[in-house]
Amino acid sequence: MRIHRQPILFFSLFLTIVGTIASSKYVMALSQSSESSQTVTISQTSPSKLAQLSSTCTYDDRKTVETVKDKKGKVTLVGETYVIVTEGQDGTRYATCNLPDSFKAEGKAITFSGEVKEIYPTERWAATPLKITAIASSTSTPTPTPVQSIQSLSNGNYTFCSKPPSGTGNQQGLDLGHCYVFSKKGNRLVGNLYDTKTLGEVTACVSGAVNNKTVSGEAIEIVGDIGRQNPPPNASGTRLVNWDNQGYLKVARATVISRLNSPGRNNVRKIRYRSALLNLNGFYRHNQLKEAPKSCLSR
Repeated sequence: MRIHRQPILFFSLFLTIVGTIASSKYVMALSQSSESSQTVTISQTSPSKLAQLSSTCTYDDRKTVETVKDKKGKVTLVGETYVIVTEGQDGTRYATCNLPDSFKAEGKAITFSGEVKEIYPTERWAATPLKITAIASSTSTPTPTPVQSIQSLSNGNYTFCSKPPSGTGNQQGLDLGHCYVFSKKGNRLVGNLYDTKTLGEVTACVSGAVNNKTVSGEAIEIVGDIGRQNPPPNASGTRLVNWDNQGYLKVARATVISRLNSPGRNNVRKIRYRSALLNLNGFYRHNQLKEAPKSCLSR
C-alpha cells in the first residue's frame, strides 16, 4: 500500500508552528506577569501604608500646571529644607508643602504622586513647587554613599558622620563614629567634631576654609574636664599630629589661651590649635543631630 507522506509532513509542520506560537504566547504572558508583579504603584499600595497628608498647603492658591503619578525618588536635605529628588541622572527636584514628618529622613526612598504648581514670573525657585497627593515608602532604601563634595553644598547647617545612617528616625545616641556638626557660609565652615561613643565629651570645634572634602584652619578644645585631660602628644609643635585615633583631624601649634578653673575643676584649659586639617572623605550625611556653633572662640 502506498502512503502519501507529503500531507503528513505538512500536518506535522502545522502542529509544530501552532505549538511554537502557543509556547511563545505563554512565555510572553509569564514575562508580562513577572514585569507587572515587580512594578508596584501607589494605586496598588494598601491605604493603611499610605501616609496621612495635611489637607492644606501653602501652594493651594497657585495654579496646577502638571500632575505627576507614581514617581520614584528619595528625600534629601538641602540647607534646612527637605526636598524630593526623582530617580535618574537628571532627577527633578521638588519643594513640597506637605511632606509628612515621618518622611523627613535623608536618603529615604519613596513613591509619590502630586500636583506641580506654577512659579510666578517674578520668582526664582531652587526646586519645583509640588503639592503631594499620595506618598508611600518604597520597598527598598538605597545604600548610603559617602559625600562627594562638601564644598558644593548650599549655605546652611549640616551633620556628617564617619558611619552611615542605620535607618530612618532619630539617630541621637547611636554609635555613628565621629560626627562633624557644622554651619556653612560660602567656603567657610564652623562646627564641632566629636566622638559619638563619648556622647560629645571629647569635642573639638573646627573652623576654616573647605576645599572639596577637607577643612583647613584651626581648632579649639577644652581639656582637663570630663573629656580629654590633655592635648595630643607633641601637638604644640609645628608638625601635624592626630587629634583622634582614626586621624580624621590633625592638629599642631597648640597653645593654652585661657583657664576655666572653678571649684572642683582646677586644671580645665581652653586649647587653641592654630593649625588644623579635617578630612571628611568617606563621611556620610545625616539628619541634623545638634545645633552647629556660630563661633569656636565663644566656646
